Amino acid sequence: MFGNDDLDLTQFREYQRKQQGGVLAMEFLGALVLIVFLFIPFVVSLILTIIGVRQAWKPSWFVWSGLILTTLCIPFGLFMTYFKGLMHLGGQYIAGYKLDKASEYFWSAFPADLWKMTPVSVATSVLITGLFLWFIKYRPELLPIPVKPPKEEKPVVHSMSKLTSLPTIDDGVVLGLDDEGKPVPLYDKEVNMHVFVSGATGAGKTNTLTVILESAIRRGKPVIIVDGKGDISFLEEMKEMSEAYGREFQGFSYSGDTHYNPFRHGRPTELKDKMMAMEEWSEPYYKRAAERYLQLVFRVLQLANMQVDLHVVQSMLIQKNLMNLVKKLKNIEKEEADTIKEYINGLDKGHKDAIDGLKDRLALLTESDVGELFKDREGAKTIDLLEAVKAKRVAMLSLSGLSYSSFTPALGAMIVEDLKSVASALVESGREDYIYVILDEFNLFAGEQVVNMINKSRAAGFCCFIATQELADLSAAGGEELVGQVIGNTNVKIVHRQDVPDSAEYLSNVVGTHKILVKTTMTEEKLIGNMSKMMGTVREDEELVIHPNVLKNLRQGEAMLIKKIPDNTVVKTQVRPAPQPPSKEAVV
Repeated sequence: MFGNDDLDLTQFREYQRKQQGGVLAMEFLGALVLIVFLFIPFVVSLILTIIGVRQAWKPSWFVWSGLILTTLCIPFGLFMTYFKGLMHLGGQYIAGYKLDKASEYFWSAFPADLWKMTPVSVATSVLITGLFLWFIKYRPELLPIPVKPPKEEKPVVHSMSKLTSLPTIDDGVVLGLDDEGKPVPLYDKEVNMHVFVSGATGAGKTNTLTVILESAIRRGKPVIIVDGKGDISFLEEMKEMSEAYGREFQGFSYSGDTHYNPFRHGRPTELKDKMMAMEEWSEPYYKRAAERYLQLVFRVLQLANMQVDLHVVQSMLIQKNLMNLVKKLKNIEKEEADTIKEYINGLDKGHKDAIDGLKDRLALLTESDVGELFKDREGAKTIDLLEAVKAKRVAMLSLSGLSYSSFTPALGAMIVEDLKSVASALVESGREDYIYVILDEFNLFAGEQVVNMINKSRAAGFCCFIATQELADLSAAGGEELVGQVIGNTNVKIVHRQDVPDSAEYLSNVVGTHKILVKTTMTEEKLIGNMSKMMGTVREDEELVIHPNVLKNLRQGEAMLIKKIPDNTVVKTQVRPAPQPPSKEAVV
């Protein structure tokens, strides 16, 4: 290539220098590759461990995968092949180095040995990664690594597109997504054991209820909503949603024209209980006196075959009116009629005072500006909860506890007794479907009758949702005993942000604790920070499954879904936005 005619000494030396530089580079690269293959499992596992710690990978994934892969390598003799290949590459490098042809010898052998060494390198890398991750997670005191204070976990925020594109299920509702991005279902059979929903103002409780209601309405379930806020916009939203899905809707509000009659169905005893729920009785004597008289009233009204409503009952609380009706009865035995007349004539002052007190309480409702809504007139739109359930309607009663505070709690209590009567009738006739019952701002009409209702309604297919802002509201309505009864009789809890510390601590204790291993590490100051001295202790302890601070710091739309049956499970859920119903034209 370099003839005597055109060879320049300077050019030759420059060429020789480049050739030697290229050879040195190839030799260095060969030596580096040899070292890497010698330590490749540790190098790869170190890289994977760093990534795994940042991504919170589970050590068990890598430990089991590594064990399986390394076990598979043994019967095929791949470990022996790995070491033979490594020794062959090293031998080629040394032999070539002696002949000043290290790179040439090494790179000629490299492709043939590469594929033999790769399987073992991968298998051992995975296994070592799993062991590193296990020690870092469970026994960090045994590793000489820097010790840093734990970082606060960043909240997981799912995109709106993911939340709005969640699937629907036939036997329940998909509430939202958990921290891993998996759908969180809530099944009919679970909510048939009743649900407690709680959350401070603006925490997302109303949206959660709307998500649940949309699913029930879309799937054709009978729905009964009792709203203690009296929010007309919520009533209109439910009406539009029901109509969009082709469902019959009945809505009662103090400003509307739909009537409500809780006395269309039921035995005299059940009808009596509905009336008694309107009054709080401090003296058992007066309570028993009123109960006996009311039971007689409903017995006489049924014998007279009269349509019963609140106004009719009120008129019968005047003894003279009841006596006149008894005298007109034709389908009654003379002996029974005489007994009734004797009872009415023999009422003493105490009995009359009890009846008059109930009459005055009822008058607050019937003689108010909304009293006409409780007349069962022919041709008027009237809600009968039993008929609504059997016809699979959506019925909503919107009660304004602020504007009509004098009788709204009493009316709410009577509605709950009406629901209990409906449940009893369905148990006798045989349930046909799950019935969704939403009691929002439950504290406004909370009482013993509600606990009885949720206790006895499960067999009727009722799925009761007891919703309130704070546990303190329940406590104010019925004391700690009521709080315990509601919590104890609801299998599912949906807990949004809790602003009252006592509420957060109470609900945290309801979930309970689980056993953990508490690890301590001895450290010493180093130039690069606190380093483990590879000594420490491990002891068993118990930790709250949900710390109260977690409940206090939930963001808007986040909730803890707590289930006690079949297993004690807690899932942090980002609740989906309430789906928009289709247009009326789109519903077939």
